[in-house]
Amino acid sequence: MNRDFKVGDIVCGTHSADGVYNCTDSEMTEARVIGVYDEEIKIEVLKHERGNGIGSTFGVDPKYFDLVRREGDSKMNRDFKVGDRVRIREWDDMESEYGLNARGSIGCRKTFVAGMKHLCGRTATISNISDCKTVNLADWSDSSGASGWHYSTDMLELVEDSKMAQVARILGVELGEEFEIEGSGYNPYKFTEDGLLDCEGSERDTRFGYLLTGRYKIKRRSCIHCGSKNEVVHQGKTTICKQCAKEVLER
Repeated sequence: MNRDFKVGDIVCGTHSADGVYNCTDSEMTEARVIGVYDEEIKIEVLKHERGNGIGSTFGVDPKYFDLVRREGDSKMNRDFKVGDRVRIREWDDMESEYGLNARGSIGCRKTFVAGMKHLCGRTATISNISDCKTVNLADWSDSSGASGWHYSTDMLELVEDSKMAQVARILGVELGEEFEIEGSGYNPYKFTEDGLLDCEGSERDTRFGYLLTGRYKIKRRSCIHCGSKNEVVHQGKTTICKQCAKEVLER
């Protein structure tokens, strides 16, 4: 078997590991290689028939392990970049590729747990991406319940912008994002595929035209850094939540 392992490879324990390792034995059916060194590899346990060590990391001798699949076989290997508009993949789509571990979570690079199901289908923008393909996401279509989780590129798919999405972004907001029009009594507004809608769901074609010509101005309601709609403050043309404003000042 090929033991020329690379970071990102998925491996399993062989019977020769039985008696050598307590956890990373032949009943460990999937682990991700997170480090490659001269005489050992570092792995993170994803699946184990006894449910042992899920999420734990170990330094092991590669001769006791076999390759399950290469990183290049995964959607993780897509070329994402900062600024990409992405969608959280559907649960069933990720489960079919990675399966479930003993805790009922999906074995993405950053484990996708059941508590994240509500995020599936939401869109966001990549604000930072690391060499190990973990990402920070901002400008969420719906930021409720989106903070406090860890994201990796194998949870994402690129969003192909519609014409209305492109127009909304030119005007400084995202499709479906609520915002205010300065001086209007029908706030909040949002752009949909059907056009500009006010707080009552009525189309506002005239106001749409005024936004395009610059007669009306948009005031965003969500933080440009984390997407939060909680405790948002306006600093000139910038909309930012109080927590991000505090972090910026402390830098």
